[in-house]
Amino acid sequence: MPRPIVRPDKNIRGLLSWELAGFVFLTAGGSIFHFVYQWFGPSQILAAFFPVNESVWEHLKLSYWSLVLFSVFESLFMRWRTSNFWWAKGLGLVTMHGAILAIFYTYTSILGYHIVALDIISYIIGAFICQSTSFFILARSHPSRPLNRFGAWILILHGLVLVLFTFATPRLPIFMDGRTGTYGIP
Repeated sequence: MPRPIVRPDKNIRGLLSWELAGFVFLTAGGSIFHFVYQWFGPSQILAAFFPVNESVWEHLKLSYWSLVLFSVFESLFMRWRTSNFWWAKGLGLVTMHGAILAIFYTYTSILGYHIVALDIISYIIGAFICQSTSFFILARSHPSRPLNRFGAWILILHGLVLVLFTFATPRLPIFMDGRTGTYGIP
């Protein structure tokens, strides 16, 4: 069985720098993105990219679009260095959203209510897990074009589902605005 590729130290430092910058962008971008729809008023275009209510589902857009925006920028510099970039980002997204949802639903099932500070902490932990996952895959995995394509499809399909469920919102608890009891665009 072939051993995983371990990049030379210089490249590891460069990868680590990019993933740390991504973590900062995810946390800062998510914070700003939270208010965009509220600041600029109701807009179908903004509704696709920014949370339209306080539901758990809508808040996943914060991390998704922050990650995609940073990843597109990062890919301009990384595309020649790796052939598994989109696999790393796709798996990073899955781990980030998994962590955010697991933390939120675990603590709210114990307490019976949510606390904004814990929601923010879960987002930060999710962003850290995302970028750590991405770093590990980029630094210690076999380049694979099929997995890279699969990672890109994970990102694309996830984004389509986020947008679709904003406009055609299922009546499930994850989609309900906890403050108003409404679903989708107010």
